[in-house]
Amino acid sequence: ALPISRDGSRPPRRRGGALGYGYAEPGSDVASLWRLKPDTPIKTRDENGKMKVLKYMQAKGSPSCLYFTYEMRHGDGLKDTTKPVVVGEGEKKTLAVKQCGFVAVGVGGVWGAHDVAAKKRGEGWKLSDWWKHVQIEGREIILCFDADAATNDHVMHGLLVLADMLYAAGAKLVRMVNIPPTVTRLLLFPASFSTSWVTLSI
Repeated sequence: ALPISRDGSRPPRRRGGALGYGYAEPGSDVASLWRLKPDTPIKTRDENGKMKVLKYMQAKGSPSCLYFTYEMRHGDGLKDTTKPVVVGEGEKKTLAVKQCGFVAVGVGGVWGAHDVAAKKRGEGWKLSDWWKHVQIEGREIILCFDADAATNDHVMHGLLVLADMLYAAGAKLVRMVNIPPTVTRLLLFPASFSTSWVTLSI
């Protein structure tokens, strides 16, 4: 029960429960960042007064971190270039990918992979510092994002930017897994993805 003050003021409003995901670097179990998924999305307004719904929450101004499962933090999969890395959008997708036996790394949203501070300084798109834990050079990277990636221009733009950053870091091949309701496809990004790409049906 919430206490009621003597002056009759309204008691503090409870937000309800939330599921928390801790972001810890390999070799550590101490979270540098927590992302919360409220049981009930929170409605608020941005700096322009526009209503928005918060499905996930984290500290304002926090850097872009990668989500590593316990096995990734304490194993050698991140450095083993013989196995592709699957990058999942969000923690639940990353956990599911890891349970299927893949090397999995998570990003907290489609724009959660780049160095935010460097972009604000006008240095362009760069991978966040946490990518130093993943051996990228000479490796295949598979991007596994939300199902609307093929139809949502905002999500597709984020995927193209991430693919470009990964190629700049030496990735051998970057693929995107798109899972529509009825068909599973792989969109294959060549190194010169800005001009074209090949669609493969499986």
